[in-house]
Amino acid sequence: MTKAEKFIQLASPNENGISRWVTREEWEEAGLAHNNGGDWNRSDGPLAKKYIIEKQYTTSGIRKIAAIRLNGFNTEKIRDHVINPSIRQTVVSRPSVILYVHSQNECDHKDGRYSEKAVNIDQFQCLSKAENDAKRQHCKNCRNCNKRFDAKVLGYKVGWIKGDEDSNFCEGCYWYDPYKFNEVISNNVKIN
Repeated sequence: MTKAEKFIQLASPNENGISRWVTREEWEEAGLAHNNGGDWNRSDGPLAKKYIIEKQYTTSGIRKIAAIRLNGFNTEKIRDHVINPSIRQTVVSRPSVILYVHSQNECDHKDGRYSEKAVNIDQFQCLSKAENDAKRQHCKNCRNCNKRFDAKVLGYKVGWIKGDEDSNFCEGCYWYDPYKFNEVISNNVKIN
């Protein structure tokens, strides 16, 4: 039984797909603990493909999910962000592209908008957990505000190597490929 199936069993949704609120303590006791970013309760995961997921968060201290309920059946098409295991294994065996570390590395979709199905290893990059968390937040801000991340805040002389702040694509943004971004910027550096 998958984690999503275990949660459905625990939540016991009615015929309309609506369940009670299930607390963190309940789902952790049922063996459904998860790391940052969820896994079984992600907005693009297997549970979300079938149900609308609602979350309540803690109000003090570190923001954590306090309870989850299912609130009806999801009729929206959810994009599949599953990464081929062989691609994931190859990518995470590399050092991260920003800090060149080998610790807690994750396989990241370069395209934070998931605008095309990623099946080629060149569509992924290795980021440390902290780097991936930062990228995820910047990509979320970009999607919500329709304003791309400006690399000038990191001290670069340009914000993008392709497009501009209002471009609706990821390529050329620092977070799309930090290694390539640095490579392009470095090629244009004039040393006295």
